[in-house]
Amino acid sequence: AGSAARWVAEWAEERHGRAMERNERNEAEEEDETRRERRREEREAMETKHLRLGAALEQFIFLTDVANSALTFLHLTHIWYLLGLRLGLVDAVIALNLHASASATARKVFERHRLCRLAGELHDKFVDANPVEIKKAAAQEDVCCICLGKLSVDVKRLGCGHLLHASCLREPN
Repeated sequence: AGSAARWVAEWAEERHGRAMERNERNEAEEEDETRRERRREEREAMETKHLRLGAALEQFIFLTDVANSALTFLHLTHIWYLLGLRLGLVDAVIALNLHASASATARKVFERHRLCRLAGELHDKFVDANPVEIKKAAAQEDVCCICLGKLSVDVKRLGCGHLLHASCLREPN
């Protein structure tokens, strides 16, 4: 009877030990899942921040280009004003440079307008991917076929079901 009681005690202790190990593993898995979820949320927040910074940088570059062209135009106009209009070779060169500067500015403004209109059309034409589709794509380790980045923020669904970053759809090249 003593050996049976000892065997039962050992069995119960072993079973209790396995249960404790299982509980520790489950807790560790839950902590890992929480950490993964937190990292995913941090990555999405970082991607959103980068998208906003990219848009702000793009706007800054556009405004800088337009300001540069405008200053060049004003500079050439000022030189022409100081030299006076004599219809000579210098005047012809200044007139050509003024034309080139005005054309470049108009081209930049037109291109910006076209890109903004295109972005609006893309936004209207393609629907936003819902969170379930994005999580499914993340689980299958799908990537954007244009930039090969992970699909987590600002994702559009094409008519065929493919998912792409909206910013990749807007890229002119």
